[in-house]
Amino acid sequence: MDTEILLEWLFITPEGALATVIATTVMYLLVILVSRILGARVLTGLTSFDLLAGIIFGAIVGRATLGPGPTLTTGIIAFLTLVALQGTIGQIAHTKRGEHWVNNQPILLYAGSKPLEDVLRKTRISRDELQSKLRLAGIQSNDQISAIILEPTGEISILTSDRLIDHGLVDDVIGKEKIPRGLIRWTKEANAI
Repeated sequence: MDTEILLEWLFITPEGALATVIATTVMYLLVILVSRILGARVLTGLTSFDLLAGIIFGAIVGRATLGPGPTLTTGIIAFLTLVALQGTIGQIAHTKRGEHWVNNQPILLYAGSKPLEDVLRKTRISRDELQSKLRLAGIQSNDQISAIILEPTGEISILTSDRLIDHGLVDDVIGKEKIPRGLIRWTKEANAI
């Protein structure tokens, strides 16, 4: 094997390294922006189409970060840039202001046994997907539902009516005021608010 070809496969120029850092940063921020606009569900693969789209997104992002001629050094630089970005965003997410910028908020999809149709449309969750989640959770009737929540991760939580919901569990949920008051356990502190 020619030494020159080997060196081309392993190393890049300083300009190429800078281009890798910039491309990786831009693509990372783009992924965050897309997940904020479309919601976390776009990255969780609830349906086979969502999963396929996620794989394609990953391939495009990966290709864009590595540039026209991927090398070992390019891969290492892109990887270390992602680690640094993730660490930085993680620190920002732990601040009061940064938490709302980085993380999606949980959203109420069902209030009691009633689906919130406008929210389902807005979050792009079909009734078929929800019915599947309900069956998987062992729900046999809508009367068993206190609330269904789309979590910040894109997963769906089903709170059943066999127990009251502690108000603290839904404190940060968008639309929590639509949950029938009789399904929530309120403390004296919560009633004072």
